Amino acid sequence: PEGEGAVWFDEVELREALAPVTAKTAPAAVRVPVGQSASVLTFLHAANMQFIPESLPMGETAKRYASLMPGVYVVRYEDGGSVQIPLSYRQQVSGIDDPALGREADAVLFGTVGDRQFVNISSFTWKNPNPQRRILAVDLVPGNSSELGLALFGLTLE
Repeated sequence: PEGEGAVWFDEVELREALAPVTAKTAPAAVRVPVGQSASVLTFLHAANMQFIPESLPMGETAKRYASLMPGVYVVRYEDGGSVQIPLSYRQQVSGIDDPALGREADAVLFGTVGDRQFVNISSFTWKNPNPQRRILAVDLVPGNSSELGLALFGLTLE
């Protein structure tokens, strides 16, 4: 597809995926139904686009985002229990336009799309401390920043 100023990836315009998320536009929470047990969950995700000035030293960037959480995954078990997985920026998740990979993340889709837009979509693997319990759902809950949102592209269970 063609479009003035648009970048496309598999028939999806990336301008929408890269649009800023604010407290007014982000949903309160998103639920992903599961209905089975799993020993490991792998999340394919990214935080929304962040403006990181090139003049900002690497250490200052880390300090700036050290206390920001793009979101929290809440694993809800069928027996009513739950476990929270807080996500820290550049630890378990990075910005979709950030060339830095989170320390606990694995590169999945990393590079330039259409020679115009840099993309970093990583995965984070979490070991379930209760593999024998059936998982009802995984909730994606917004984190502690109105400017830092989280996009979940996929979830696999083993």
